[in-house]
Amino acid sequence: MVRALGGWTGRLLRVDLSTGKLWTESSLRHVEQYMGGRGLGARIAWQEIPPGVGPFDPANLLVFAPGPLTGTSAPNSGRTAISTLSPQAYPCEWWTYSSVGGF
Repeated sequence: MVRALGGWTGRLLRVDLSTGKLWTESSLRHVEQYMGGRGLGARIAWQEIPPGVGPFDPANLLVFAPGPLTGTSAPNSGRTAISTLSPQAYPCEWWTYSSVGGF
C-alpha cells in the first residue's frame, strides 16, 4: 500500500508508470518559492519536461500537487491541482491545470 505524501510535508512521491517504480524525494527546493499546487506543478513541469515533448509522449508529466493548507481545518483548503501538457490546444501543446477538492 502506498501512503499519500503531500507536497507540503517535505516529500514528493514519484511514480514511473512505464516501469512501475515508486520513490520519494525532497520537495523543499520547490515549495519554498512556488505557492500552491498550481505553482508547484508549473515549476516541476518547467524544470523537467524537455522542449518538443507532446502531450502523449512518455516524457510528459502528470503532476498532482496539493495546496499548502490541504489536510488542515482551514475553510476551502482541500484543493489539489493536476497539471500536464494538454492536447486540447493542438497544434501547439500547452501547459494546463485543473483543480479538484472538497471538505
